[in-house]
Amino acid sequence: MHPPDLPLRFLYDAITFLYDNITFLYDAITFLYDAITFLYDAITFLYDAITFLYDAITFLYDAITFLYDAITFLYDAITFLYDAITFLYDAITFLYDAITFLYDAIT
Repeated sequence: MHPPDLPLRFLYDAITFLYDNITFLYDAITFLYDAITFLYDAITFLYDAITFLYDAITFLYDAITFLYDAITFLYDAITFLYDAITFLYDAITFLYDAITFLYDAIT
């Protein structure tokens, strides 16, 4: 290598070094971006999992509430049936008492 080539070689080495550093910086920024994207995806997945769990708990609560309402409705129906039978019994007793009163009045 001749002495006049040294400045060109130095310039070439400086440009290569600068290019390598810029490439390294670009790779580091890309890696950081990928890491942030991965973190964002992980947080989104966690949010979706929590939302799914919340929806499952809400569905379970709704199912239990529906079951409770059905049992309450059945209880009310049985109570209504009991009241109807009691009313029918009272009506028959009243009719019996009226007939007995009428019979006693005639005899």
